[in-house]
Amino acid sequence: MNPPDPREEWMQQYADGTASAETTSRLEAALHADAEFRALFLEYLNLDGALSEAAASMTGQPVEKVTPFPSAHAWHRWAWAMAASVALAALIGALVFLPQASASPAVLLRQALKIHAASPDRCYRVEIKLAPALQEKQREPSSSETRLWTRGDRCWIETRAGEKSVAWGHDEQRRVWFALAPETGVLFQPDEARERMAQARSVMSQFFAARGMKPPFDFAKCFDRLALACELCSLQVESLLHALLDDFDLRREPGAAGGTLIHAELKAGHTHPLYREVLLEVDAQSGVLRRLVVHRLHDGQPAATVTFTLVETSVQADSSYTLAGHLAPEAVIYDRQSGMGKRGPLLAEFLHLLWGESVTD
Repeated sequence: MNPPDPREEWMQQYADGTASAETTSRLEAALHADAEFRALFLEYLNLDGALSEAAASMTGQPVEKVTPFPSAHAWHRWAWAMAASVALAALIGALVFLPQASASPAVLLRQALKIHAASPDRCYRVEIKLAPALQEKQREPSSSETRLWTRGDRCWIETRAGEKSVAWGHDEQRRVWFALAPETGVLFQPDEARERMAQARSVMSQFFAARGMKPPFDFAKCFDRLALACELCSLQVESLLHALLDDFDLRREPGAAGGTLIHAELKAGHTHPLYREVLLEVDAQSGVLRRLVVHRLHDGQPAATVTFTLVETSVQADSSYTLAGHLAPEAVIYDRQSGMGKRGPLLAEFLHLLWGESVTD
């Protein structure tokens, strides 16, 4: 049985306000020496929001607030103690500023994971560059602008092409949806597209062949394009960061303008269905991911380099992550039951807006 770690008692005494000068000195030395312990201490106290507030008061600069401190009275007692002690002020400096300067890339990603799970919604501009092999079969997206809003592992996307725009995404049940207009929404169940590819092609081919006609849409091609669009444009921050921590080798280097770059490459012997390599730019002050360059895979092959650049931070309504949140009250939603014969043309129109080419044979 492992002996108890004395640092646990130091943390508890410090949080309770009962730590002696000697205990505080030992705690401070441990925090300066161990980046992993600094991250653990921040999590133990749940002081992210309070520390941001303290940093703002000391520097005069606004710092993004991450999580609320659970007890205002406890925070005030702690703040008075900090103000009365030079050692505690030094300790705050170590907690707020040293982790970014000396922490391992894994510590920075765990901090980013916590921040993105707890703080406001973020909007990223999406830019896609297809891999050469995929360019032979698929032209580059034609949209003039694509923006993605993300909250944890939820996201919704707005794509504009000229005068037209479409909101689309996937909800917590992994259903893919899009709203071409406020009056019309389309919904696909998880894995419905892949399940129906072969069936749709077979049925449609037989139907039109019997009449000596050509099918108006290649449904298998439609569903494959839909799956590709979802894979390339979606950003599930929590799942991505967990994957990087588990299956990727991480290294860090200084970034420009107060940022830290983290390079993530698959470990030897590890595989991942979506990511081959990722570059993350972490804001040195807030810990927020302000840019991600993701080398995507599709069917196990290099598909595209997708760059997500942070452009806005604000609070979005919960409904914005659902199809209903982008439709008028009287809108019609076409799903598996109600969309027979109607979702195909709407899907083709949606994909034409994204890719700028027809999906007809």
